[in-house]
Amino acid sequence: MTHTLSIQPRTASPATRTLENVARFALHYGEMVLAMYAGMLIYMPLEKAIPPGFQQIGMALFMAWPMVVWMRIRGHGWRHGFEMSAAMLVPWAALKVAANVMPVLANIADWAMYLGMLAYMLVRRDHYAHTGAHHHAAPVAHRFPWRRVMLVAAYVGAIVLTPLVAGTVNLGVKAASETHEPVDPPAYSGALPVPPVPDPNKKTAVVMSGYYGSEIGDTLEAYEILARSGVFNVYSVAPERTVLPLRTGPAPWGNSIDFAPQFSFAEYDSFIGRAPDVIAIPYFQADPKSARDAVVFDWLRGHFGPNTMILGICSGNMVLADSGLAAGRTATTNTGTFDYVQASSPTTRWLHDLRYVDDGNLVTSSNLTSGIDATLHVVDRFAGRATALDIARQIGYTQTGALDDPRFDPPSDNLTQLITDAAFLGPDQRIGVLLNDGVTELGVSGIVDPFEGTFARTYFISAHRGVVRSRDGFLFVPRYDIATVPALDRVVVAASDNGAARQQVLTDWSASKTGPSVEDIFQNVGSGQTAYDASLRDIARTRSSIPAHLIDNTLFYSAAEEDFSDANMIPNEVLVVIFLGGLGAATMFAVSHRRLRRAVRLQTAPQPA
Repeated sequence: MTHTLSIQPRTASPATRTLENVARFALHYGEMVLAMYAGMLIYMPLEKAIPPGFQQIGMALFMAWPMVVWMRIRGHGWRHGFEMSAAMLVPWAALKVAANVMPVLANIADWAMYLGMLAYMLVRRDHYAHTGAHHHAAPVAHRFPWRRVMLVAAYVGAIVLTPLVAGTVNLGVKAASETHEPVDPPAYSGALPVPPVPDPNKKTAVVMSGYYGSEIGDTLEAYEILARSGVFNVYSVAPERTVLPLRTGPAPWGNSIDFAPQFSFAEYDSFIGRAPDVIAIPYFQADPKSARDAVVFDWLRGHFGPNTMILGICSGNMVLADSGLAAGRTATTNTGTFDYVQASSPTTRWLHDLRYVDDGNLVTSSNLTSGIDATLHVVDRFAGRATALDIARQIGYTQTGALDDPRFDPPSDNLTQLITDAAFLGPDQRIGVLLNDGVTELGVSGIVDPFEGTFARTYFISAHRGVVRSRDGFLFVPRYDIATVPALDRVVVAASDNGAARQQVLTDWSASKTGPSVEDIFQNVGSGQTAYDASLRDIARTRSSIPAHLIDNTLFYSAAEEDFSDANMIPNEVLVVIFLGGLGAATMFAVSHRRLRRAVRLQTAPQPA
């Protein structure tokens, strides 16, 4: 008798089959993304040859055709490739069009491509998760698949709208809970220090302010660099000698730190008695049609002559234009103020794409930290290149190439991107900043400008309410002391050249037991990094590389890449968007499958005889 041995094929368990299907699904999705990237790499060197109005269309086509080709190579039909391309491009194009009405949507348009592809694959998951002789199945005539199209649209909507709605709600909660400092400083009854006695062997430089204070970065970068040169007696001057706000740009609210000028205009004229060698004009409010502000323009015009240099910084060049002193000259300004200055001073030749412009005794800078380069250039003019480079070394500023060539490509406005980024990050931080006598000016502005770019709020704190004198004699007046500062999330201590005073304020804070321990993130300022570098590095580490890079661009700073090296490989907000998009897809999957299971039960239920 012959016995036949029958071997039955091994059947995989349901769990194994599920894992295999998920792996095939993920692999296919990854292949599609890589095909997109391959198309982008091919397109990038060709982009400049395409008219600007068609560049985005060109990019879209170059992302789509490699996917179609690769899907054909993998055995999928043409229809599947075109459907995948449509799932990628339709949400992207829709958001690009909608961004004309709601600009924030432009920042998630690229993500919509990935989410649209994911939504399409989820709808056709049987096709993309299983092995596939069915790829070449003969086509069957059928009506237009409205139900499938609606299901794809529902998935796309769930994946895109879930992050969008969650981000909007997050921003709304932040806005509702955010309180800003008033512009006007709180009442100050303390005595202001006696003005310093000038060194007769030095030239004189003044940093102007208006009745409503001045912009913090423009003011402090000019003051410290001019003072460190050793060439100038440097003074802050204003129409009146009173406590004034140090503001962040044109923001409609104040900072938690104010200042007191060393001289009013009248006191300067009485005490110094001669025109300054350098007049620095940071941004401040001054209306040329206002009778009150006429004092500002009259003083500026009355003290400018052939032996005086004007240093116009950032939007301070609006004041310069309104004064009439730039007429017939060559200058630059903040990239957002060209329309204003051109209308105000039409005979001026206003240059773009330069960090600063030198026109004899008129030196003007572009945005924000471009003023550092312009001020170093002024020092170069008065004291030589070696002194300018030595000051850069002292403050930790390594981007000195503009001293030889101030040309640059101005970055675009990043405010919308910063707002979008904030929508997917946790609560805004409340950061206390301890100050002491000997603090550096750039040590203060290098904290305010970067951290408030993340929508954090900074609280400047002294041991006791009063004047804090900087390393170079600038008079800060913090609005808080250790006893009055509200609850904080973090506390840092500003860079300082007075180690004893710095240690004392740290001791005072520790003894008060009123808040978190101090993080000494600015201890290496001056050793190859500025306070801006230290702040950007901290933002990359504690928040994300995305806002750190955006703030770097906004400040026109050009930080070194190592300032972002401590950031997570995948930014937190990207993980949040992916999670929320996945949550939307899972919700849609659960809803659609519940209806499907219900329909199946109804079809298979035994019918009554």
